[in-house]
Amino acid sequence: MTAPRAEAGAPTPPGVRRRRPLRRRLFAWFGVTIVAAIALSSAVHFLLSPGSPRWREVVARSEAFVDGRFARVWDDAAARDELAGAIARDLGVGVRLEDARGRALHEVGEPCGRRRYSTTVHRGGVVVGRVHACPPPERGRHLALPFASLGVAGLVLWAASWLVARRIARPLTALSDVTRRIGEGELGARARVDPRQPAEVGELAATVNVMAERIARQLDDQRELLAAVSHELRSPLARMRVLTELAREPSRAAHNLEAIELEIAEIDALVSKLLASSRLDFAALDRREVAPLDLAREALERAGLDATLLRDAGAPSRARLDPTLVHRALANLLDNARDHGGGARGLEVGTRAGAVVFVVEDAGPGFPEGARERAFESFRRGDGPAAERRDGLGLGLALVQRIARAHGGRAWIEEASPVGARVGLELPAST
Repeated sequence: MTAPRAEAGAPTPPGVRRRRPLRRRLFAWFGVTIVAAIALSSAVHFLLSPGSPRWREVVARSEAFVDGRFARVWDDAAARDELAGAIARDLGVGVRLEDARGRALHEVGEPCGRRRYSTTVHRGGVVVGRVHACPPPERGRHLALPFASLGVAGLVLWAASWLVARRIARPLTALSDVTRRIGEGELGARARVDPRQPAEVGELAATVNVMAERIARQLDDQRELLAAVSHELRSPLARMRVLTELAREPSRAAHNLEAIELEIAEIDALVSKLLASSRLDFAALDRREVAPLDLAREALERAGLDATLLRDAGAPSRARLDPTLVHRALANLLDNARDHGGGARGLEVGTRAGAVVFVVEDAGPGFPEGARERAFESFRRGDGPAAERRDGLGLGLALVQRIARAHGGRAWIEEASPVGARVGLELPAST
């Protein structure tokens, strides 16, 4: 959800525009805040602290000024006392004059305590006295300067931390509310994806939305599958019940037993598809070293088709595949050719770019324009009474596609020549 570039290995969900990651933004925020706090605190301390270079320079000049002024009038008591009084009035401080031996000569203004600024008076290189400037107690602000500096820095950091916490917590609180609603079953709840949010927050919001959509879609598919399975199981069971009653008649026993066997085979095929679908849901692949030609030959035999339909187009001798799932995929391809393509004309096994390829070619009318991709969708049933009877669940080619993707391969449909369609399954020969 934020701009520059994505982190390695972290795909951006749909609708999310990449920007700087949250950790970088936090680093920048706190870096600027700390620098500003230090700069402001240092400026206050530098400008107001008695120990600063500027302050020492001012003190040195003041001492030189006082030394020079008092040196000219030191022997004139009246002029000396008048100068002390003028300094006391103009600067608002107490002034105490002492001779070279430390005896008091004159004192004006606030009496001097332990806090005082002193300078010596020189004349001809000889110390003739001392001048003490005594600030009033309320002027002792320099003692509070370190605390004032720390207070300013603390206030700046506190205010910045509040802003940062507020910016971070707001979208996360909203996401927490959305996920809570989804957990309570409100699958229509969606997180707001704001392009101004940090990258991680935006990606999380988009991912939560994708998750909610997938959960809702899966629940809809499960409801549809449950309804279809219930219907598909009731039909053969009802027919088996009738056939069992009819089997009691000796004259039709053989025919009825054969019909019951067909119904059982239909239920077995249905359960096999459901089990394969369940294994794919849990990614439970059991890869083994198998011979692709043997798998194809067994699939033709199980479908009751002639082994002469098998074509070797350069098939690899061995491949690491899940034999149970591949058998299911080949059975579905052959069933699809029988139910919708006028029967299978051949099962070709070859290789392409390190992958084993199974292709079933039929003699039917092919797939209408734009119907090839939709043919791999779940619960999409074919047309005609055969389709209704054989694959009422609509899982045939959809299951083939899922098995191919679980192996890291793909399934596809292409036109055959001169008529018909070729439905293929491409699986990596080794992983």
